[in-house]
Amino acid sequence: MAIWFNDLAHADGVPSGDRGLPPAVYAVAAAVQAAGAAASHTSWMHSRRHGRVRLHAWRLEEPTAAPARTAVVVERAGPAEHIALIVAAYGLTPRERDVMTLVLRGRSTADISRSAGLSPHTVQDHLKSVFDKTGVRSRRDLVATLFARHYLPDMSPPAFAPQRRPRD
Repeated sequence: MAIWFNDLAHADGVPSGDRGLPPAVYAVAAAVQAAGAAASHTSWMHSRRHGRVRLHAWRLEEPTAAPARTAVVVERAGPAEHIALIVAAYGLTPRERDVMTLVLRGRSTADISRSAGLSPHTVQDHLKSVFDKTGVRSRRDLVATLFARHYLPDMSPPAFAPQRRPRD
């Protein structure tokens, strides 16, 4: 457990080490400790070794004068959560999310129209809205931009990995 927490950097980029837990861990715990707060809360952040991770906090007892005891779990975020984060980051509607997901899978407008029960014109309208919200101009740009912004950073080698020298 300490390995996961130590891998989460503080806002200044310095690993947790002797400074305690990262602020994100305290923040997700605080979200469930207040009186009247939900019993659980989930947030996400980037980890140097594990890519995007989910922080999930549960309140273990009802809050009193002292903060409620809280459990926090850190685990690698799954692919579906990546899409959910992208949708939230760009403010996409559920229908825009559906269209974007199908575009990312390489589906044509006609395929999307049939599977989503929409006219091709409506699919194009949703796609244009996705382009506007994500700042791209085409399907190709959408795929490349989302990959570069949201997946490529998770694929970079960890900082602690030994560098291989090229063979002659």
